[in-house]
Amino acid sequence: MGVGYHMITDPLIIPFYGMFATYFLLQPTEHAQYSETSNLLKIAPVIYLVIYVGFFRRPASTRSSTKESEAGSSASAEHNSANSQPETLLKQADGSKDSSDSKQFNSYRNFFSVGLVCSCVGDIYVSSQTTFIYGVLAFGAAHIMYTFGLRARGRIAKVKYSCYCYLFAVLIMVMLITSKLDSYFVMSLVCVYDFVVFTTMFHALRNYETHEDMPALCGIIGAVTFAVSDFLIAIDLWVMPLPYPQILIMVTYYLAQFFLALSVI
Repeated sequence: MGVGYHMITDPLIIPFYGMFATYFLLQPTEHAQYSETSNLLKIAPVIYLVIYVGFFRRPASTRSSTKESEAGSSASAEHNSANSQPETLLKQADGSKDSSDSKQFNSYRNFFSVGLVCSCVGDIYVSSQTTFIYGVLAFGAAHIMYTFGLRARGRIAKVKYSCYCYLFAVLIMVMLITSKLDSYFVMSLVCVYDFVVFTTMFHALRNYETHEDMPALCGIIGAVTFAVSDFLIAIDLWVMPLPYPQILIMVTYYLAQFFLALSVI
């Protein structure tokens, strides 16, 4: 039972599971007209993730330092008499590092919170064919926020397979989707949106290659799953009808947002 288990069993994330299940229990049929109630059910899990990321997530250093201070309070009292000057310098260095980590975390959290809000707007607009393009633009803005958040985590030191995966994903999307479009406007919009989505995935992968920790892994799972969800939408709209498209698309979408939210640490 490692860090990943404790992240997904965090009591503060449990309400998301309930809202996730409620949507699928009460969702309208495939061809039903969407209403304000159905839209509220649809965005409720993501709204909760906004609250979770904005108010409940804390930097890992803050959580660990709290536990360490509680555990080591008695030992520090005995050790204060000796080596006081080196300890003071060490604490100052640790404080500077914690301050830097806190700034990175705040930037990461703020960008992802805005991205989740943009996703809620996109969820509402894509429910109607007349406002579908506005929904695509809102989701594009969400991915831009996620990309800025991923870049805010810190300096990227390694790039192994990111570029190859990025180029391969773009190539597959162009070959399968854009060849089916007969409108240059829609084709241009899809190409720009694909570029934004895969840029988010690219930076998530670069983050994992650099940090190789559980939050970075959650980030890459979320980014890839988001791309899969969008890919399923494109397949169902322009290539061939999928069996149970609403379930496939929404399950992957909620999982993507869930893992992206868990990457904020």
